[in-house]
Amino acid sequence: MAETTASIRSGAAADDSTALLDAAEREFAERGLGSASLDSIARAAGLSRSTLYRRYPNKAALVAAVLDRTRRVVTRDMQASIAGLSPGDAVVEAFTVCFRWLRRNPLVRRLLVEDSALWTQVTGPIREWTVTSMSGTIAENLRAAGSTMPEDRLRTVAEILVRLTVSYIETPTVGFDPDDDASVRRFAETHLAPLVG
Repeated sequence: MAETTASIRSGAAADDSTALLDAAEREFAERGLGSASLDSIARAAGLSRSTLYRRYPNKAALVAAVLDRTRRVVTRDMQASIAGLSPGDAVVEAFTVCFRWLRRNPLVRRLLVEDSALWTQVTGPIREWTVTSMSGTIAENLRAAGSTMPEDRLRTVAEILVRLTVSYIETPTVGFDPDDDASVRRFAETHLAPLVG
Protein backbone atom coordinates (compact mmCIF):
# COMPACT_ATOMS: atom_id res chain seq x y z
CA MET A 1 0.00 0.00 0.00
CA ALA A 2 1.32 3.43 -0.94
CA GLU A 3 2.42 5.77 1.81
CA THR A 4 -0.01 8.54 2.64
CA THR A 5 1.00 12.17 2.28
CA ALA A 6 0.62 12.59 6.05
CA SER A 7 2.99 9.71 6.83
CA ILE A 8 5.56 11.03 4.34
CA ARG A 9 5.35 14.48 5.96
CA SER A 10 5.66 12.92 9.41
CA GLY A 11 8.79 11.01 8.35
CA ALA A 12 10.32 14.15 6.83
CA ALA A 13 9.61 16.12 10.02
CA ALA A 14 11.30 13.41 12.10
CA ASP A 15 14.32 13.50 9.77
CA ASP A 16 14.43 17.30 10.05
CA SER A 17 14.30 17.12 13.86
CA THR A 18 17.10 14.56 13.95
CA ALA A 19 19.21 16.70 11.61
CA LEU A 20 18.59 19.80 13.76
CA LEU A 21 19.42 18.02 17.02
CA ASP A 22 22.57 16.48 15.51
CA ALA A 23 23.72 19.87 14.21
CA ALA A 24 22.86 21.59 17.50
CA GLU A 25 24.74 19.02 19.56
CA ARG A 26 27.85 19.51 17.43
CA GLU A 27 27.56 23.32 17.53
CA PHE A 28 27.03 23.48 21.30
CA ALA A 29 29.87 21.03 21.95
CA GLU A 30 32.33 22.79 19.63
CA ARG A 31 31.47 26.46 20.24
CA GLY A 32 29.74 26.49 23.62
CA LEU A 33 26.37 27.94 24.55
CA GLY A 34 27.44 31.57 24.34
CA SER A 35 28.99 31.38 20.88
CA ALA A 36 26.66 28.83 19.29
CA SER A 37 24.67 30.25 16.40
CA LEU A 38 21.15 29.13 15.55
CA ASP A 39 21.76 30.22 11.94
CA SER A 40 24.83 27.98 11.75
CA ILE A 41 22.83 25.10 13.22
CA ALA A 42 20.06 25.54 10.63
CA ARG A 43 22.63 25.65 7.79
CA ALA A 44 24.47 22.57 9.09
CA ALA A 45 21.16 20.71 9.26
CA GLY A 46 20.34 21.73 5.68
CA LEU A 47 17.21 23.54 6.81
CA SER A 48 15.93 27.08 6.80
CA ARG A 49 16.14 29.34 9.80
CA SER A 50 12.34 29.55 9.87
CA THR A 51 12.10 25.74 10.10
CA LEU A 52 14.41 25.78 13.12
CA TYR A 53 12.44 28.55 14.84
CA ARG A 54 9.13 26.79 14.20
CA ARG A 55 10.41 23.78 16.12
CA TYR A 56 12.62 25.52 18.68
CA PRO A 57 11.75 29.18 19.28
CA ASN A 58 14.99 29.99 21.12
CA LYS A 59 18.37 28.59 22.11
CA ALA A 60 17.15 27.38 25.51
CA ALA A 61 14.42 25.27 23.86
CA LEU A 62 16.98 23.73 21.51
CA VAL A 63 19.42 23.02 24.36
CA ALA A 64 16.58 21.36 26.29
CA ALA A 65 15.71 19.16 23.30
CA VAL A 66 19.34 18.11 22.78
CA LEU A 67 19.74 17.30 26.48
CA ASP A 68 16.48 15.36 26.54
CA ARG A 69 17.75 13.20 23.70
CA THR A 70 21.03 12.67 25.58
CA ARG A 71 19.10 11.76 28.74
CA ARG A 72 17.08 9.16 26.85
CA VAL A 73 20.23 7.55 25.41
CA VAL A 74 21.95 7.48 28.81
CA THR A 75 18.78 6.05 30.39
CA ARG A 76 18.56 3.32 27.75
CA ASP A 77 22.19 2.29 28.29
CA MET A 78 21.81 2.41 32.07
CA GLN A 79 18.64 0.30 32.04
CA ALA A 80 20.29 -2.31 29.82
CA SER A 81 23.30 -2.46 32.14
CA ILE A 82 21.35 -3.02 35.37
CA ALA A 83 18.74 -5.49 34.15
CA GLY A 84 18.52 -8.39 36.59
CA LEU A 85 20.87 -6.88 39.19
CA SER A 86 20.20 -6.45 42.91
CA PRO A 87 19.59 -2.87 44.14
CA GLY A 88 23.17 -2.45 45.42
CA ASP A 89 24.72 -3.87 42.26
CA ALA A 90 22.33 -1.75 40.18
CA VAL A 91 23.58 1.41 41.91
CA VAL A 92 27.19 0.48 41.19
CA GLU A 93 26.54 -0.31 37.55
CA ALA A 94 24.25 2.68 36.98
CA PHE A 95 26.80 5.08 38.47
CA THR A 96 29.63 3.56 36.44
CA VAL A 97 27.74 3.57 33.15
CA CYS A 98 26.28 7.06 33.60
CA PHE A 99 29.57 8.53 34.80
CA ARG A 100 31.51 7.03 31.88
CA TRP A 101 28.89 8.07 29.31
CA LEU A 102 28.55 11.64 30.57
CA ARG A 103 32.27 12.18 31.13
CA ARG A 104 33.11 11.11 27.59
CA ASN A 105 30.28 13.01 25.88
CA PRO A 106 31.68 16.20 24.25
CA LEU A 107 28.48 18.19 24.81
CA VAL A 108 28.18 17.30 28.49
CA ARG A 109 31.86 18.01 29.03
CA ARG A 110 31.48 21.41 27.39
CA LEU A 111 28.41 22.31 29.47
CA LEU A 112 29.58 21.04 32.84
CA VAL A 113 33.29 21.80 32.68
CA GLU A 114 34.20 24.41 30.08
CA ASP A 115 30.98 26.50 30.09
CA SER A 116 29.94 25.77 33.65
CA ALA A 117 29.32 29.40 34.68
CA LEU A 118 27.19 30.15 31.62
CA TRP A 119 25.44 26.78 31.90
CA THR A 120 24.43 27.59 35.47
CA GLN A 121 23.36 31.14 34.67
CA VAL A 122 21.42 30.55 31.45
CA THR A 123 19.90 27.12 31.89
CA GLY A 124 18.86 26.84 35.54
CA PRO A 125 15.38 25.44 34.77
CA ILE A 126 16.86 22.92 32.33
CA ARG A 127 19.36 21.76 34.95
CA GLU A 128 16.58 21.35 37.51
CA TRP A 129 14.45 19.41 35.04
CA THR A 130 17.40 17.16 34.10
CA VAL A 131 18.13 16.30 37.75
CA THR A 132 14.46 15.66 38.51
CA SER A 133 13.95 13.56 35.41
CA MET A 134 17.08 11.44 35.90
CA SER A 135 16.37 11.02 39.62
CA GLY A 136 12.90 9.70 38.84
CA THR A 137 14.26 7.28 36.26
CA ILE A 138 16.92 5.95 38.64
CA ALA A 139 14.41 5.57 41.48
CA GLU A 140 12.07 3.59 39.20
CA ASN A 141 14.91 1.33 38.09
CA LEU A 142 16.11 0.73 41.65
CA ARG A 143 12.56 -0.16 42.66
CA ALA A 144 12.37 -2.58 39.73
CA ALA A 145 15.69 -4.08 40.91
CA GLY A 146 14.08 -4.89 44.25
CA SER A 147 14.69 -1.90 46.50
CA THR A 148 12.34 -1.95 49.49
CA MET A 149 13.09 1.57 50.72
CA PRO A 150 10.14 3.91 51.31
CA GLU A 151 9.39 5.93 48.19
CA ASP A 152 10.48 9.31 49.58
CA ARG A 153 13.85 7.92 50.73
CA LEU A 154 14.39 6.13 47.44
CA ARG A 155 13.72 9.36 45.51
CA THR A 156 16.14 11.24 47.76
CA VAL A 157 18.88 8.63 47.29
CA ALA A 158 18.32 8.68 43.52
CA GLU A 159 18.69 12.47 43.50
CA ILE A 160 21.87 12.23 45.57
CA LEU A 161 23.28 9.76 43.02
CA VAL A 162 22.47 12.11 40.12
CA ARG A 163 23.93 15.15 41.87
CA LEU A 164 27.08 13.23 42.83
CA THR A 165 27.57 12.09 39.26
CA VAL A 166 27.29 15.64 37.94
CA SER A 167 29.53 16.99 40.71
CA TYR A 168 32.28 14.46 40.03
CA ILE A 169 32.18 15.32 36.32
CA GLU A 170 32.35 19.06 37.06
CA THR A 171 35.16 18.84 39.62
CA PRO A 172 38.05 16.33 39.60
CA THR A 173 38.37 14.02 42.60
CA VAL A 174 41.13 12.06 44.28
CA GLY A 175 38.56 9.48 45.42
CA PHE A 176 38.81 7.50 42.20
CA ASP A 177 40.40 7.61 38.75
CA PRO A 178 37.65 9.01 36.50
CA ASP A 179 39.16 7.37 33.41
CA ASP A 180 39.29 3.88 34.96
CA ASP A 181 35.96 2.04 35.07
CA ALA A 182 37.28 -0.38 37.71
CA SER A 183 38.23 2.53 39.97
CA VAL A 184 34.83 4.19 39.45
CA ARG A 185 33.10 0.89 40.20
CA ARG A 186 35.11 0.34 43.42
CA PHE A 187 34.18 3.82 44.59
CA ALA A 188 30.49 3.12 43.91
CA GLU A 189 30.64 -0.26 45.66
CA THR A 190 32.22 1.27 48.77
CA HIS A 191 30.32 4.52 49.07
CA LEU A 192 27.12 4.42 47.01
CA ALA A 193 25.75 0.88 47.10
CA PRO A 194 25.17 1.05 50.90
CA LEU A 195 22.77 3.97 50.37
CA VAL A 196 20.15 1.70 48.82
CA GLY A 197 18.14 -0.96 50.59
